[in-house]
Amino acid sequence: MVQHPDIDQTPPAYPEPGTVPRDIPAGVTGPQAPSASDDVTSAAPKRGAVARQVVARILFVLGASFALTAVVTGMLEASLRAKSDEPTLVGPALLGFAILWILVLGVVGLLGSLRAATVVVVTLGLVLAAVNVVRMDILRLPLSFRDVVFLKDPAFLVEMVPVRDLVKGAVAVLAVAAALTWLVSRAGRRRPRWRRGRPGWWGWMAFRGVAVALAVTLVLLAAGFNTPGNVVRDAYDRNGADWRPWAQSRNYLLNGFVGGVLSNLPTDPMNVPPGYDEATMEEVAQRWTKVAAVRNRGTDPSLLEKTNVVIVLSESMGDTAALEHATFAEDPMPEIHGLMRAGGARMVSNFYGTGTSSMEFAVLTGQNTTLFKPQISSPYQQFVTDYPGYPNAVGWLKQMGHGAVAIHPYTPHMYQRPDVYKNFGFDEFIDRDSMTERARLGNGGFISDRSGYREVLRELRENDDPMVVQLVSMQNHLPYQGRYDDPIEVTSDKPLRQAVGQWARGVKGTDEAVAEFLRELSTQGERTIVIQYGDHFPGIFSDAQVKAEGLNIFRTPFFVWDSANPEGTGPKNGGLVGNPSGGDVAPNAAMQLALQQVGAPLPPYFTLLAEVQEKVGVVRGRKILTPDGEEITVQDLSADQKALLRDLRLVQYDFSIGERYALEEMWYPSGE
Repeated sequence: MVQHPDIDQTPPAYPEPGTVPRDIPAGVTGPQAPSASDDVTSAAPKRGAVARQVVARILFVLGASFALTAVVTGMLEASLRAKSDEPTLVGPALLGFAILWILVLGVVGLLGSLRAATVVVVTLGLVLAAVNVVRMDILRLPLSFRDVVFLKDPAFLVEMVPVRDLVKGAVAVLAVAAALTWLVSRAGRRRPRWRRGRPGWWGWMAFRGVAVALAVTLVLLAAGFNTPGNVVRDAYDRNGADWRPWAQSRNYLLNGFVGGVLSNLPTDPMNVPPGYDEATMEEVAQRWTKVAAVRNRGTDPSLLEKTNVVIVLSESMGDTAALEHATFAEDPMPEIHGLMRAGGARMVSNFYGTGTSSMEFAVLTGQNTTLFKPQISSPYQQFVTDYPGYPNAVGWLKQMGHGAVAIHPYTPHMYQRPDVYKNFGFDEFIDRDSMTERARLGNGGFISDRSGYREVLRELRENDDPMVVQLVSMQNHLPYQGRYDDPIEVTSDKPLRQAVGQWARGVKGTDEAVAEFLRELSTQGERTIVIQYGDHFPGIFSDAQVKAEGLNIFRTPFFVWDSANPEGTGPKNGGLVGNPSGGDVAPNAAMQLALQQVGAPLPPYFTLLAEVQEKVGVVRGRKILTPDGEEITVQDLSADQKALLRDLRLVQYDFSIGERYALEEMWYPSGE
C-alpha cells in the first residue's frame, strides 16, 4: 500500500469511555464522538467494581477480627489455666467466642479502623489476662465486673502486688501497645480510608453501623444474664453450660472466661421463698418467740447490758491443726488451740483464699451467705448499702446501751466499709490512719495484730458505757515473700513450702498477741466477752493439696472467751454450750453460740439459728455438714430439718431484701 506523505498514519486516539474530548466540535458525529449509550454501559462496570471493593474489605475485616478474637480468647483462657488443664465445654466455649467476636467487630465499627482496633483489643485482652493471673494467684478467684471497685483504692493494689511488679507490668503493657501500633502500621498493603463522598463510603459506613448496633444490642441483652428468660443465658443453657458459681474457678474453667464473667453479672440476692407474705412471717415470728421463751429459762436478761462484746476477725487465719497434708515443726497457734478446746470449735468458711467481707457479714448479721444466689460473694458491695439500715448484731447491742466502734488497720475503702459500718450503726470507724499505734510485724508487713488489740483495749478503757468493738485484722494478709527472717519449717508441697512457712510465722505472732490481749482484759475489772474467728486460709497451697485437703482447707479457728469464766463453761469445762457434739460450726451461728456460752438469753432470731446449727448442722448451699461431720445434701434431710431450713430461708429473705415483717418481733424490738 502507498502511503501519502501528508497523511498521519497513526491510529486515532479515542477518549476514555464516559469522557468528551474538548477538540470535537459540537454536533459532530461518527467514530470520534461517544454516543449516549457509552455512558450507560460504562457506569455499570464501575459500580460493580466499587461494590466488590466494599465486599472484599468487609470480608477481610471479618476474617481479621475472627483471628483477633482467637488471639484474645487464647490469652484469657490461658490466664485461667495457669494451674489447671481442665478443658472448657465445647458449647459454652463457642458461644463465648461468638460473643467476643461480635464485641471485637463493634470496636472495629466504632473506631473505623482495623489497625486501631487491633491495638486496643489485644492490649486490653493482655491486661485482663495478666490481672486475672495475679488475682487467681492471690485470691484464687477469677476476675468479675465487681472488681471495678478495687480501682477506687489503688493503695490496696500496691500493697498486694509489689510496686516493682506493678511498674514492670505497666511498662510491659505500654511496650506491647507501642509494638502493636508499629507492626500494624506496616503490616500488609495500606488501604486508603473511605471518606465521605468516595465511592463505597456508604457501604462501609453501613457495615460499621451494623457492627456497632450488634455489639450494643448484645451488651444490653447480656446485662440481664441472670434474669429468668434471658436469651443469652438460654443460649448457654441449651448448649450444655454447667454453672458452678459456688466454685468460681471451676465455673470459669467449664464455661469459659466470657461465660464465667456473664454468670457473675448483677442479680437479685435471693429469689422470693414460696409462701412469703406478711401472714406467713407473722406465723414464723410467733413460733420462734415461743421456742425462745422456753430456751431462755434460767438466763440473765440483763447480762449483756453491762458486758463489753469484742468481735475479732483474724485475717487469713486457717486452723493449722486441721491440715492433713502439711506438718509444722511447731504448733503456730498453741494459745488459740487451747482457747478452742475451752470454748470453741472449727468454723467452716465459705471460701478458700478470699471472702473476708462475706465472713464478717455472716457473723454480724447471722445470715447464711450460701442461701443467697451463688453470684453473691460480697454482700457489702452488692446490696447492703442499698438500704438505709441493715439488721445486725451491732444495732441490736446498741439498743441495750452499747457504744459501737469498728477497727480495721488498713485503708478504709475496702468493701465499702465506711458506708457499710454507718449502715450497721457503728458510731466510729478507726482505720490505719487514725490508730494510735501502727507497729508492723516482719519486713514490710501490715499493721500488727498486737497494735490492733491495743486499739481495742484503748477503746474499752476510754468509754464508761459497755462497748461493742469489732476488729478486722490485717497482719497475716498476703503477700508473704521475705516478710520474716525465721519462717516456721513446714513439710508440704515443695514449690510453696516457703510461703506456707512465712504465713505460719505470722500466725505464731497472732497467737502471742491473743495471749497478751486476754491477759490485759482479765485485769480490766469489767466483764468482756471475746468472739474471735478466722476468715479463711490464704491461697498459698497448690491445687493438688487443696483438693487433697477437702473441707479441711475451709476450717478456721473459732473461740468464745469470757473474762468471768476464762477457763470455759462448756461441757466438761470445755467446748461450746451450744455445740455439745463438738462438730464444725457455721459463720452465721457465731453470735448465738457466744450468747449461749456466757449464759445470755437468745432473741427468737438467734433461737432459730441455734436450732438449725444443732439439728441440721452447717448449711453450705445445697450441701449440709451435719453435727456428726457427715456431708449430705438438702434432699437427705428429714421433714423436720427441711422445715427448719424453710423458716431460715423465709427469715433471711425477710431481713435482707424483703419487707422485714418479722424483724421487730424476732430481733429488733424497737425497730431498726
